[in-house]
Amino acid sequence: MSLMSILDRHPRQLETLGDQRAGLEDMLKDMKRKDDILPKLMTSTGSYEDLFRKEIAKYNHICEEISQNLQAQGSFLEKSHNNRTYMISLLTGCIVSRLKMVNLLPPLTLRITEVIFSFASGLAHYTTTFTVICVIIYIRLKCHFRS
Repeated sequence: MSLMSILDRHPRQLETLGDQRAGLEDMLKDMKRKDDILPKLMTSTGSYEDLFRKEIAKYNHICEEISQNLQAQGSFLEKSHNNRTYMISLLTGCIVSRLKMVNLLPPLTLRITEVIFSFASGLAHYTTTFTVICVIIYIRLKCHFRS
């Protein structure tokens, strides 16, 4: 997976988890605001323990959703840590690779310079040889037409 796609995916996941958490917080606040146990206590003829169990049970579904959100956040943090470790090792590998390349450049540059010098020397030799041959042919032709 590419580094940019990992980085791009993380903010979206983080935003989704944040939105879920904010929705749960709003829902819990709304439930708490609407919940008025006092009239029920005044009119209840049964056990207060049963009444409290029943009232607390209303919050079970929100507690389950909060628990799932916390698990998702934990999973996200663990994946983020693993991805961060992966990205660090990937970047470290890139840096080491670049350093190796940088260390190879001076010898390669020297070798290329030597090859260019050899080509230039060879070219100068063949150019000189060609010039000498041309002069010899010219002199022979000149002598040939004089006779």
